[in-house]
Amino acid sequence: MSSELEEHLKLSSSTINYQQIFKDELAKQDKDPSYKIDDIAIKEARKSLLRNYKDGTFQFEGIKVKAEELRKKFPEEFTKFSKLFNLLSRVENHKEFELQLQKISNDIGVKYDFLRILYQLHNPRQGESNKVENSDLEIRDIEEIISQLPKYKTSPKDDSVKLLGQILTEITLGRDQDGELRSKLTNEEINAFRELEKNQTEALAFYKAKYSNNFEVLQLIDAYGEVKEYYQKWREKDGRAIRDWADEQKVQGLSNVHEAIAVMDRANEHVTGGHCLRDTQILSVLAFLQTQKDQGRLCQISTGEGKTTIVSLLAVIKALQQEKVDVITSNPVLAAEGAKDKKDFYGLFGLTVSTNNIDPNDKGAFGPKDCYKTDVLYGCISNFQFDYLRDSFEGLKTRAGREFNSVILDEVDSMLIDNGGHIAKLSGPLPGMESLRYVYIKIWTELAKAEETLSNDYSSKLEKKAREIKDRDVSEEEAQLEYHQFQQELVKSTKETLKERVKASNPSKIELIPSHLQEYAKDKLDRWIDNAIYAKYSCHENKQYVIKQKDGETVVVPVDYANTGVTLKNTIWSHGLHQFVQLKHNLHLTSESLTSSFISNLGYIRKYDILN
Repeated sequence: MSSELEEHLKLSSSTINYQQIFKDELAKQDKDPSYKIDDIAIKEARKSLLRNYKDGTFQFEGIKVKAEELRKKFPEEFTKFSKLFNLLSRVENHKEFELQLQKISNDIGVKYDFLRILYQLHNPRQGESNKVENSDLEIRDIEEIISQLPKYKTSPKDDSVKLLGQILTEITLGRDQDGELRSKLTNEEINAFRELEKNQTEALAFYKAKYSNNFEVLQLIDAYGEVKEYYQKWREKDGRAIRDWADEQKVQGLSNVHEAIAVMDRANEHVTGGHCLRDTQILSVLAFLQTQKDQGRLCQISTGEGKTTIVSLLAVIKALQQEKVDVITSNPVLAAEGAKDKKDFYGLFGLTVSTNNIDPNDKGAFGPKDCYKTDVLYGCISNFQFDYLRDSFEGLKTRAGREFNSVILDEVDSMLIDNGGHIAKLSGPLPGMESLRYVYIKIWTELAKAEETLSNDYSSKLEKKAREIKDRDVSEEEAQLEYHQFQQELVKSTKETLKERVKASNPSKIELIPSHLQEYAKDKLDRWIDNAIYAKYSCHENKQYVIKQKDGETVVVPVDYANTGVTLKNTIWSHGLHQFVQLKHNLHLTSESLTSSFISNLGYIRKYDILN
């Protein structure tokens, strides 16, 4: 876009307000699919915007811009956009119109606000209607029209983008072009790029020659070209044809993944009301699939590139290859949203999808879970781990015989790096464990006594130190420094002093403890005292835990304070910590359970044959 033209199109407050309201409404619907978009608010904001237009003139921050003058001054820009705007005028649905306009803005690299104003200049008296009669253009022609428009630079992104990112961008013929990447090309390459992007076949040949020494990139270019060729065969097929094709693939096992991606492109149009897959999504799937047998691949998908869609594409391919697919997310909410959003897409291929999220009505604690019989299963890693432990170590057949075929990991850095050492444990009570509550109570009581006597002792020691310093007649500055250092030394020794005083009371020497647990209590005493001190002074409500009502009882619920901040509803602290927090709040004291089986995040992921 000409910088001079952009200078003329300064945004007014009404324009900004209109755009913000529209974005807010879409965000609300994305968060809650049942939310009904406030069409009245959008309509009023749009009217406010249109009121700036009077007699062929827009008012922007006091600057009058006449439409006819702009058309004369920038004839090239208006000619190029005229055909596109005629197409947009046929869209009657307001939301669909704005989505199409936003998509065009992203595809050609022109700011949405400028594009919106140009559209109004092109259709000045159209008012609230977006309809133009007697046009031969169809909505599906939008990609062809966009391909004829020049691609403009957008703001630079992360400088750390690597070579593969540049290659993928170029292969897409510039539709997802990034200004920073394009700036790395030579003028000769840019000119050749603009000329060749008019013809996809020639463009692909150009890039094959450019990267002739990179076998992996050559494979990617060829694969992309094949997908586009297959799509031409499928672009008019209906849902019945897609289902018949999928049923055939499930029987014989999918082998042609390039055709599969083209079919999924068409399927995505059906379930989304006309939206084709973005080239970056197609290329991402191809990159994922370019792996050796029994190997996985890590990919970074930028925000807004449609990660949920990419995951569903990979899942369909693996499912049609007669494999069970597990999609592991970072939390149950994302799992539920992913399964719900793509249910219709999977259904078009005759595939079933579900989540292993906890269901109060599910009999999974005592037998097979129905969700593990589906083709694609979404869930957070802890749910997968606990179900595996119940299946393998408790013999409950929770996984219903599901094999570890393929897994797709979302937020892999969080699972395997930040929380790679996280361990899921199953525990159960041991006969007589309820008698240990008397030890916990004894430790807690002795800790309170030790705190009181220690406070008095410290007061005496501080007073004695103050008199000693005063008697030496040192300067005020030296006196303050020495007193402060002595105070800090006392604080540092507090924990050990408290622990020694509690331990001296022999809290494990209680006759009520069964003989088979006496040695256990003796071995655990140091750990219990440490956790009692931590619970009293360092474990805080609404940080490390929350107090909630569950089944009519007040309970302690741990919080993943160091990482995600989510409440861990099914987690109970071990080594007496949970019991000491209960004592802290005068709650019902439960018995401690002993770990019977466990598995780490990494240990669980390694069970799969194929990782993505």
